[in-house]
Amino acid sequence: MNRQYSAIVMNEKAFKKLKLPADIGDESALLRWVRRVHHADFLTFFDGRHEQSHIWLARTQAGTEAVLKIHKTHGSARREVDAYRVIERNQLCGIPRLLAQCAADSRVLLLSFELGTHAELNVDTALRAGQFLQMFHRMPYTDTDAISLTDAFQLRVDALRARTIDPSHLRFLDHCKGQIAASSLGPRVLCHRDFRPGNWLSQSMEAPLTVLDFGHCRPGFWLTDLVHIRAMTVARPHVWMAFLSGYERILNENEDNLLWALIGLYGVATCLRTDQGSGVIQSRAQNYVDLARQMLSSLAR
Repeated sequence: MNRQYSAIVMNEKAFKKLKLPADIGDESALLRWVRRVHHADFLTFFDGRHEQSHIWLARTQAGTEAVLKIHKTHGSARREVDAYRVIERNQLCGIPRLLAQCAADSRVLLLSFELGTHAELNVDTALRAGQFLQMFHRMPYTDTDAISLTDAFQLRVDALRARTIDPSHLRFLDHCKGQIAASSLGPRVLCHRDFRPGNWLSQSMEAPLTVLDFGHCRPGFWLTDLVHIRAMTVARPHVWMAFLSGYERILNENEDNLLWALIGLYGVATCLRTDQGSGVIQSRAQNYVDLARQMLSSLAR
């Protein structure tokens, strides 16, 4: 959890938007549900402005005991629960444990509270992030999707192109489509799809990172999970190399080109999704597009 959040009381209007069943329809009822499966004296709501969920800490007088998480959609809750079950079967360390899922509303989850502070991206955390992601991507997964990864990406590019009016974005999408068509993407692996320092906790330099927030998790192309780290380390190649050392893989030229295409695709998609949203997010997304365009241009020379 982000220790910089300030505790507040969730306003009544926002709570009603959750449309919870009557038996867990207020914070007192939620606390009673938590107490059925875990000891807690009270709940503390955190206004973390999470994109897909609301968070409470289930606490006792001695401190925090668990995390109550209510997803805004059933889809993100299902993805997170599915990810926890796969990870538990494969005994992968470094994630919270799923303690309970509410029968009355499957969006309501109780997770273990994990100690640590949000990790800065440096050589040490990049190495440990690479180690976690390598184990995560190596978990057994059978790709039964009838649509190949290449075709899925082509459909995504076409969908973005249909919504884009920015000429520079259109040219970039055309370039990406050609790059993807010329590549062999291979089978899907389970991807976190929001793998960045904001979702990592670090206890010490010796301990593995704890990775949070699996609401975006789904099968996909392994390079997708490298998007944020690569974009954040373009001016710090030693940090990028530390990550690759932990991941135990050096990208070849085609993979490097594909990764920069994915960085740009993420930027275009985010720009379209946040037209009415945060200026900070919009600026970062456009920066991803500009950065990808520059890097692909330099790699082509």
